[in-house]
This record gives sequence, structure tokens and C-alpha cells, in this order.
Amino acid sequence: MELKATIDSASKITAYEHDVWTGVHGARPGLQFYMDAGKGTAYLPMWHLNKPVKRYDIVDIPPKFGGGGERNANPIYDIPNTRVIKHLIPEMPLRVSALRTLGAHGNIFAMECFLDEIALDLNEDPAALRIRHLTDPRHKAVIEEVVKQSGWTGQKAVTVKAVDWHSAAIKTVQV
Repeated sequence: MELKATIDSASKITAYEHDVWTGVHGARPGLQFYMDAGKGTAYLPMWHLNKPVKRYDIVDIPPKFGGGGERNANPIYDIPNTRVIKHLIPEMPLRVSALRTLGAHGNIFAMECFLDEIALDLNEDPAALRIRHLTDPRHKAVIEEVVKQSGWTGQKAVTVKAVDWHSAAIKTVQV
């Protein structure tokens, strides 16, 4: 993953770019038909028979089904000019596992760590930075409650601190 941001003179994030390189997450046997990947099989041993069965067409999980490696790469924060770029690596030497979240866990972790780095560069409290970039009252309330219950003192970001914030909006997919 590679993340970039533009910050204006008022310390507001005005642009965010998130590049993610990912293998195909829709390679489980049977799933290729669900995603209209054409004829063929995802059963790897069948590709290596004396009379091999054609491999399925390589496609990743489309956004209408929740997406693949780019899942949750769009931030919950209100940042104009947000751009997510998925670089699909169709042929991998080994099959990758979905780890039950596809790209969500890595994308959220990268984004939240990146916000910590921005807060550190701006010498700003990481919780305050997040709250400043939210308009959804539910997300603000979560961070405010964590601050309250944890006894967070509004400290500026420091390089050694065992407190971090991670949050994401669960993707609701309607088909």
C-alpha cells in the first residue's frame, strides 16, 4: 500500500490517495460462477491433469459485492479529492487468503497509521485530528467516547504511545 495526502495551511487534509496492490480474492472454487467469470474451474489440481480443465477467467470481487483488496480503502473521514487505486495482480505464485476481510484490515490499519503520522507531523492530538475530519455524528461519538473512557488527555502525538484509534464503516451491500 502507498498512501499520500495533501494538507492545506489550516492543517486540513484536502486530498487523499490510497494505492493498494492485491491478488485476486475471488478464486475460491465455485465463486467464479457467482461473479460471472466465465467457464472454467478454480480447482487448481484440475489445471494440471493430463487433459487439463480450463482455468476460470481471472476477475476480482466487484464493488457491488463488497470489493476485493480495495475494500474499506475509502476513508470514513470527510476528505475531498479522495482517490483509491487498485492494482490487481492477476497471477500470483501462491493463492492468497481472504483472511475473512479481504483488503479491509490492511487498508484500515494503513489509513489509521497514516493519520497518526500526519498528526505527529502537525504536532496535533491524533483524536482531535480525526474528529476535525468527521461530520458523521456517530463516528465522532465513538472517538469522543473512547477519549472519555480511556482518560485520554488530549496529548499531542508522540512517537512512543500504546494508544491508537482504528475505526471503519462496515460495508452494507445491496444487490
